[in-house]
Amino acid sequence: MKYVNKRISAILSLIFLVVMASCSAAQAEADRQETGKSPGIQADNDVLTNMYIRAIRDYMGGVYQKDSTLFDTLYLADRKTGGPDDFPDITLPWEIGKTKIVMIPATSASKAPEIQFGETTPLINLMGWIDETKAEFIFVTFFPGYHHRFDCHINYSFLPIEKDYQLEKLTIEVLMSGENGKAGQFSIYQKERHTGDRAIEERQ
Repeated sequence: MKYVNKRISAILSLIFLVVMASCSAAQAEADRQETGKSPGIQADNDVLTNMYIRAIRDYMGGVYQKDSTLFDTLYLADRKTGGPDDFPDITLPWEIGKTKIVMIPATSASKAPEIQFGETTPLINLMGWIDETKAEFIFVTFFPGYHHRFDCHINYSFLPIEKDYQLEKLTIEVLMSGENGKAGQFSIYQKERHTGDRAIEERQ
């Protein structure tokens, strides 16, 4: 199965969350037309739920390892646009670790002034793709307000003997401002180490 372009978050970095979800769906449809396959999640509800919980734990652990941030609340955008990257119909726990998990409709995120999206309470557009050999998650992270701050890419590989997914790679890409405050490049981190930079327009 062909995965949605791993660098879709670079496109999403320049527009609001609702528009970003539409772009993501459009890219998925383009992939479907090109390959004849529908990218998306091929797993039952229990596997989906467990993998999303695991990815959220690993996301929080990766961010803490990078800069010691402890999250109070994660606001997850519940995308329901009819696209292949819609947030799945799963029920997440109220808390993971000591962090509250709050689902909010993606279309109303900008209409909730009472929510203060900040470093420890970010808004996240979470995308995931799971199949029988691998799993991938992208945490597009916003704060303060609706400013795109960084992306976290998490990759897992499936171990057939253990019948479980193993963490393969976790990468955090911090969006750095360029001239006139415009987005310039991503600074790439693995664990606490800065491993390089990537221009926004670059793709893999």
